[in-house]
Amino acid sequence: MITLDTLSPLLDQLSFTQSSQKPSKTIGDATFTADRKKGEISYPEAQVLIINERQTCYLTCDKNCVVLECVHHLLERGYKPANIELELNEALNIPLARLAEQQHIAAAPARKHATLERHL
Repeated sequence: MITLDTLSPLLDQLSFTQSSQKPSKTIGDATFTADRKKGEISYPEAQVLIINERQTCYLTCDKNCVVLECVHHLLERGYKPANIELELNEALNIPLARLAEQQHIAAAPARKHATLERHL
């Protein structure tokens, strides 16, 4: 299990700058900050990254450290923060395109799903 003491190797691996209480990492214009005192990660919400459930930001949960790593890698690969949404509440049943319009975000183009044909 991740604890605040075992968090440093993960942040080192992700190349966060080390400071006493708030290591940070900037990718493009998106900045992450890990607040050791609060045990929380601050995602780049100013760049319209959407966080629906705040518990995603708590660093003491292993799942959230995986989320941090995934978001980090997506941004490093060129994804825009506006195209990332954490903990989408499917119970709301709001299509992402409509949610994007409500948030004044350009919706990602619809993907064509490939169909596999069985050749006999």
